[in-house]
Amino acid sequence: MASQGVFGSINQEEEFDLPLGYRFSPNGQEIIVQYLTKKILNQRLPSNIIKDIDLYAYDHPRQLPIGEFKNCKPDEGYFFTQLENRDGKGQPKRTTKSGYWKDTGKVEQIIWNNSIVGFKKILVFYEGKPPTGTRSRWVMHEFRVVNYVACKIHHKKESGNKRSEAGKKKNLPVRKKTKAC
Repeated sequence: MASQGVFGSINQEEEFDLPLGYRFSPNGQEIIVQYLTKKILNQRLPSNIIKDIDLYAYDHPRQLPIGEFKNCKPDEGYFFTQLENRDGKGQPKRTTKSGYWKDTGKVEQIIWNNSIVGFKKILVFYEGKPPTGTRSRWVMHEFRVVNYVACKIHHKKESGNKRSEAGKKKNLPVRKKTKAC
């Protein structure tokens, strides 16, 4: 069955299965060159694993069909979407009914064969209205070519100090800092 998405028609019947022990985990160059650019040019993709959705139509990231990604890490999904400009100002609209995606740092250039092929930006979902929203644990790695985007979205688990937690579990002695003479 073919379905209409933001990039046109795609074939949903092509099931992509990896052997046990393998998972879908492309790097930025692979996402842009092998998936996003080919999607924009309407070329055949290496696999049909990245879903084509209207990302900002979902109220909250927990509503995204992340559970459908059986070949990824738990709580991780990949999506194609298209950015809309906000009021013609050139800034993309990244808001939903229940919150907004806020960028967390610099835009990174993605280089392939000594050429810039796209850009990567990391965003975090905030619940509420800007600028007073509450930071959530939802993180998006946005890979962009013009206004076309491939996103890797995941939910970060609670994390403590891994080194000290490992020491506690194994009852290892904790090293104390000493002054050098």
